[in-house]
Amino acid sequence: MKTIFYKTLLAALIVIAATSCKKEIGKVGMELQPEDELLNTTYIDTVSISAYSTIQNDSIVTSSQLLNILGYMQDPIFGTTQAGFYTQCRLASFGANFGDNAQTDSLILSLVYTLPYGDTLQPFRIRVYELNEDLVYGQSYYGNTVLSTNTEDLVENAPLYIYPTPTSVLDTAIRYATIRIPLKKTFADTKFISKSNSAEFQSTTAFLSYFKGLYVIADAMSGGGSMVSVPLTNDNSCLTLYYHNQESQNKEYRFVINDSAVRVGYFNHDAYSDAETELKEQISGNYNSTKERLYLQAGLGIKTVLNFPYIKQQFEGKKVIVHRAELVMSRCDDSDTSKYHIPTQLLMNYYDSANNIYRNMADYIIGSDYFGGTFNSSANEYRIKMTKHIQYLIDGSGTNNQINLILSSAANRMSRMAFYGTNPGANPDKRLRLEMYYSIIEDK
Repeated sequence: MKTIFYKTLLAALIVIAATSCKKEIGKVGMELQPEDELLNTTYIDTVSISAYSTIQNDSIVTSSQLLNILGYMQDPIFGTTQAGFYTQCRLASFGANFGDNAQTDSLILSLVYTLPYGDTLQPFRIRVYELNEDLVYGQSYYGNTVLSTNTEDLVENAPLYIYPTPTSVLDTAIRYATIRIPLKKTFADTKFISKSNSAEFQSTTAFLSYFKGLYVIADAMSGGGSMVSVPLTNDNSCLTLYYHNQESQNKEYRFVINDSAVRVGYFNHDAYSDAETELKEQISGNYNSTKERLYLQAGLGIKTVLNFPYIKQQFEGKKVIVHRAELVMSRCDDSDTSKYHIPTQLLMNYYDSANNIYRNMADYIIGSDYFGGTFNSSANEYRIKMTKHIQYLIDGSGTNNQINLILSSAANRMSRMAFYGTNPGANPDKRLRLEMYYSIIEDK
C-alpha cells in the first residue's frame, strides 16, 4: 500500500511540476503581484507616435506568388483598384503533332479562382493579350511592372464579363470555381496549329522564345466591381487547345502553368485619384487627418509609416527594462467585411539605412504567436508586440528610422482597413497607441 501511495504521490508531483513550467513568455512573475507593484513596474500609453499613410512605392515582389489577384473595383474608401497578371504557358510534352488538316475548335484559358472580394453582384471585364517580352525565371518582378504586349485583345466575342461566386466546400474538400475564357480561334490556328511538329515545339526554350506568354487584365466597369485570387499553378488553371484533324475529332492539347512558369502580378490604383479626401491628403503630404484616421490596403496599396520620435529622450539618463510593449490599432470603418475583407495579419518592417534594406522586427523573429498582429473581433482591434524593438530604441542600440506597418499576403489576396489615428477627437480611447510596461532600475 505504501508503494502505491508513493507512486501516486510522485506522479502527482510530476504533473504539477510540468504544468507549472508552461508559463507564457513575458508573463512569468507578472501575475505574482499587481503589475504596477512588480519591480516598480510602470504602465504608460502616452509615448508620442508619428504616423501617416502613403502609397507603397517600395514595390511588392509579385513574381512566383501562390495566388495572383484579378479584378477591377471601385472601393468607397480607397477608390480604384485594377489587377491582373502576366504568365508563361509551358509545353506539357515535346514534339506536338496536330495531324493532317488540323483545325481549331476552341482555345480556352481556364482560371481557377477563390477568395472573391468586393460586390460579387457587379462583374468585371477580362481582356487577354499576348506577351512580346520574355519572362525570366528567377528574376524578381514587382507589382508595378509593365511588360510589352501585342495590342490585340485575344478574347473571342469580346467583351467578356465575369461574375465571381463564393468558393463552395463539399465533403470537406474545397471545390474551386473556374473562369473559362474563350480566345480567338484565328490566333490558335496561326500560333499553334500552323506550327505542328515544328522546331518551336521541340524544347521549352524554343517554345518560350516563340510564345512568351499571356497578359490577363480586368477592365474598367461602372459600379462597385469585384476581385478574385487565382492559383495559377492549380492543375485546372491552364490553356487548352481543342481541335480536330482528318483522322479524329475531339482532340485536345494542354499548355500548363506550373511551378516553373514565371508569373507576375500587376496592380494599378490610378494614383488614388478617387480615394476619400483624408487618404488623398496624407498621400500628398498633408498630415492634418492623421490624428483621426489611418489606412492599410493590400495589392501594392497603402501602408502606414510610423516612428517614436522622442522615446529615447523620454528616458534619457535612466536604465530602463521594458517588460512588454504593444502597438494597438482599433478599426474605425464600418464597411461590410463580407465584401471588403479585413486583414488577417499585420506585419512590420523597418528601414536599415546602414545596409539600405528593410528588416523584419526583432519581435517578429521570435514567432508569429508572440508577435501577434491578428484581428481581435470582440475588441475590434489589432495588437503587435514590439518589446525588443522599443528596448533597442531606448538603449540607443537601434536606429529610430521609419517603421512600415503592412499587410501579410498583400500580393495575393485583397483586404483593407481604416483605423483610428494618433488623436481622434471623438474616440480618444481608441487612438493608435503604444501600451508599455517598464521598470527603471537605476540611474546611469
